Amino acid sequence: MSFVLASKSSRRKEILDMLSFDYRQESSDVNEIIDSLLKPEINAMSIAFQKAFSVGKKYENKTIIAADTIVTIDNKILGKPKNEIEAIEMLKLLNNKRHFVYTGLALINLNQGIKIVDYEKTEVVFKNNSIKTLEAYIKTKEPFGKAGAYAIQGKGGLLVDYFIGSFFNVIGLPIDTLNTNLIKYFDYRIL
Repeated sequence: MSFVLASKSSRRKEILDMLSFDYRQESSDVNEIIDSLLKPEINAMSIAFQKAFSVGKKYENKTIIAADTIVTIDNKILGKPKNEIEAIEMLKLLNNKRHFVYTGLALINLNQGIKIVDYEKTEVVFKNNSIKTLEAYIKTKEPFGKAGAYAIQGKGGLLVDYFIGSFFNVIGLPIDTLNTNLIKYFDYRIL
């Protein structure tokens, strides 16, 4: 089975490479707009579906994989920081607290008429990091392009005390949820 990853994310690409997937990567042209009236998981699934459908129109005979990750704390959705000021504000908000990471997942094969959306939720708790540590982390430039302003798989992992749930979900592609849906709807197994 051949797949298309509807994402320009290097993190998602690395995960699929690790799983030895046969796929090509194609960026979607979807504008990622979050509706603050919707639950975070609905936002994440909606954006993932839009990405998959957009790319799926070009590759109707292939199975499209798309994902979108959203970070929330106290019912507030944190996007990707645009600058250092936004990054430090987000990190200070997350510091020494519990937050949730939702990744919406969409699998589409238009020729087969299959359109699946699902999501994964992971709880993450930050350590009580000093402001100096948070500022040093921002200087690495790693927070940019990341929902919630951190990358758990990189230096941002040093800010985290613990997490409950899927590590890969926090990175941006929940492989267990992906595998479950591939087995159920496409008769395809990662393992």
